Amino acid sequence: MKKLLPVFIALLLCASCDKETVTTDCLEQALTDFNMVSYTGQELGCNFFVHQYTFRNRQYYMLGNHCVDMTVSPVDCDGNELCDGNNQQACNRFFRRATNHGIVGIRL
Repeated sequence: MKKLLPVFIALLLCASCDKETVTTDCLEQALTDFNMVSYTGQELGCNFFVHQYTFRNRQYYMLGNHCVDMTVSPVDCDGNELCDGNNQQACNRFFRRATNHGIVGIRL
């Protein structure tokens, strides 16, 4: 159960994103929905934060938290989880080749 919570949160993070919306708009909407703010260098502490990645010309987001042992999977703006167990090769390629744009949001 403890391992499923971060995946559930990640899916909820992009659940409100419209497929036609630009990625930045999706991120802004997700930050608003989950009471997150744009990351501008704040102390992370034990707060949840979101990394943004680019992989195969698509944006992906992945939750992080330095104080919680969690299993995470990259999620696109449509709510599709890349590492869902059905596509391990794509998941492995993501972790080898995705461009990490850094932390873009934090929950205070």
